[in-house]
Amino acid sequence: MGMASGGGGGGLQSEINVTPMVDIMLVLLIIFMVVTPFLQQGITVAIPRDMKHPDEDQRIIKESSIVISIPNDGQYYLGKIPVTKNDLSEKVDRMLKNIKTEEDKIVTLRAVSTLAMARSST
Repeated sequence: MGMASGGGGGGLQSEINVTPMVDIMLVLLIIFMVVTPFLQQGITVAIPRDMKHPDEDQRIIKESSIVISIPNDGQYYLGKIPVTKNDLSEKVDRMLKNIKTEEDKIVTLRAVSTLAMARSST
């Protein structure tokens, strides 16, 4: 490849060596694979995985959306902040008043699959 045999032109051959580029791409791939799990926001909750391909509403993942997480019985989080059950309603109402448009007033409930439905809705 690199050297021509025989008595030909004897000039330079301009072939690109892709090995360093492949090495860099593999390193970048490994970096992204290691960093991606740390980018998860909020409280970790084991969500039921029964749905195959649910449609995700883009308004839910906005910064202005309100996320209530219930990872275990008796624990409540508003975003990443732990709150008591008694303060939850008041704080959600206050946050909803700060949101200007009606269609952006979305409250998402994330709860573990083992949580009793009657308990999460009270």
